[in-house]
Amino acid sequence: MSEQTALKPSLASPRRTLRGRLQRVDSSFSPYLYISPFFILFGVFGLFPLGYTAWVALTDRTLLNPDSHFVGLLNFTNLIHDSYFWNAVENTLGIWVLATIPQLVLALWLAHLLNTKLRARTFFRMCVLLPQVTSLVAVALIFTQLFSHDYGLINYVLGQFGIHKINWEAGRISSWVALSTMVTWRCCAWVSRACSSSSSV
Repeated sequence: MSEQTALKPSLASPRRTLRGRLQRVDSSFSPYLYISPFFILFGVFGLFPLGYTAWVALTDRTLLNPDSHFVGLLNFTNLIHDSYFWNAVENTLGIWVLATIPQLVLALWLAHLLNTKLRARTFFRMCVLLPQVTSLVAVALIFTQLFSHDYGLINYVLGQFGIHKINWEAGRISSWVALSTMVTWRCCAWVSRACSSSSSV
């Protein structure tokens, strides 16, 4: 009996040691295993396209000719001297300024309003998120009709104040205003919820 009782701790200790090692391995590597699908998908659909695009930008490959040769920074040098590129940069910066500043001001005001003691606050918070869940195709169609030159609601309201119809698609500033209005309406909900969440922490 004494020999059997002496052997039991010696047999149990390796099992406990193995179980402890497995628990340590599980606690150390299981978090990485849980988040690995995101990084795998991001690597396949995010990093690889970016890296491949960067490589193609350094070659003379075209859509009609898949054969390419390394040309270095020649494409970027040609891009800097291209007038269409600077026109696109100017349009991008203009829309960014007209969309970002009103969007932040409106989002901060909505976040402050939704954090006050307001009746049916949950309902209004859900209503604020409606632009975010609206289809992009539907948003484009709605704002195309709103800013239509002949039958648009915006020109109709302006006409009631004696303002002539504006061809929103023809002018640079007018097209900036139209696109910025659509972007502000679309993204203001997400920014307001982010501000509301950060201010309630």
